[in-house]
Amino acid sequence: MESLAAEILSIIAAADGPLRARDILEVFESRGQEADKKAINQTLYSDLAEKVEKVNGNQWQLAEPNAPSARPEAETNSSDSPEVTTPLTAALSDKSGVEPEWRFERVGAQGKDRGGITAFEVFRQQNTLSPLEVLVRESIQNSCDARQEDLPADVPVRVNFHLRELNGAAATSFLDAMGWDSLSPHVESTASQAGTLQDRIERDGLSQVKDLSIRVMTIADYGTEGLWGEEGVDGPVEGNFHRLVRAEMKTHEEGSSTTGGSFGLGKAIYWMTSGVSTVLLHSVPANAINAGQQRLIGCTWLPSHTTGDGKLWNSDGGWFGAPDEDVDGRPRTVSLWSEDAADTADALGIPRAQGEYGTSFAIVAFDNPDEDDEPDVAATCDALRRFVVKWYWPAICAKSLRVSVTGQVDDK
Repeated sequence: MESLAAEILSIIAAADGPLRARDILEVFESRGQEADKKAINQTLYSDLAEKVEKVNGNQWQLAEPNAPSARPEAETNSSDSPEVTTPLTAALSDKSGVEPEWRFERVGAQGKDRGGITAFEVFRQQNTLSPLEVLVRESIQNSCDARQEDLPADVPVRVNFHLRELNGAAATSFLDAMGWDSLSPHVESTASQAGTLQDRIERDGLSQVKDLSIRVMTIADYGTEGLWGEEGVDGPVEGNFHRLVRAEMKTHEEGSSTTGGSFGLGKAIYWMTSGVSTVLLHSVPANAINAGQQRLIGCTWLPSHTTGDGKLWNSDGGWFGAPDEDVDGRPRTVSLWSEDAADTADALGIPRAQGEYGTSFAIVAFDNPDEDDEPDVAATCDALRRFVVKWYWPAICAKSLRVSVTGQVDDK
């Protein structure tokens, strides 16, 4: 038999369309040849990295000739920045037509079972301020820390807090766009268990869904570096995306000169102010590695829980994005990119223009855990403005920061 790499290349070349690793394995088996799915995946990612490319989430095809091998540095923050693909992100960026989905991981063979979220508990012990005030303080600080290095000194970082109340059909459309049907069994089974977080999900989160009156708090920054870098599951990790979405209780890498946002315990406040412990992130990174490509992923933090089918799921998080496989053939979820990210963000009501560098955090079923009777949209916006002034008036007066707070009630 030819070398494994040559065999795989010939199978892909002869196919009518892109193939999954398991499709390639089936071809080997149909020929009576022995092959291992793990070895196939490793060959695709390593030996054939320059000859094949990944499309549609987890399929492979021959790489197009003369593909660009480098990305020019982004020069401005304009909306007409070109979208260019580099070898580092090619496997992630070409996913046209991908249908996003939620994915969780089962509790492992050792049966480790967590009844709460560690970051939530530690964060509560360290903070005496109201969650709403902490949300303002932490989110704006993260945005200021993530200021683009090449942003002109006279251009401020901009942060917008936008609270939407979606009612009726507007709520239904939002739930459809965020894949609620596949997320709800996990949220509802969590709420049926005993515990402080579980009780709050039932009281403050699921009640919004059942009433079809859902609050979504979007915190969007502009003139920042956005969420850049690899997913952080296949080798070395570079960038801040992994620290926010994948890592727990970690900030910037040791020895780095900037924090790029403090994504350690502070990030917990985004999920703590969600009644269903779920946040959707839409970003346009400015960093040269991913510059200009729209990126979207969702993440929910839930304790270990048992769904109605009797399956036990762990507390390492659930992700909303493109279905994929790692180098060992294990299923995972990665970011949506480019048109798939833009289309999903539009449906969720959190769009960003191409080249509009920064990140939007959409907090689903927004709720202040300290409030038994949640204030209306106008009163919540007034409170946000007070906290913005309290903590950031010097930066606003110095014109290095611009903050806006808006509210909207949508009954359509």
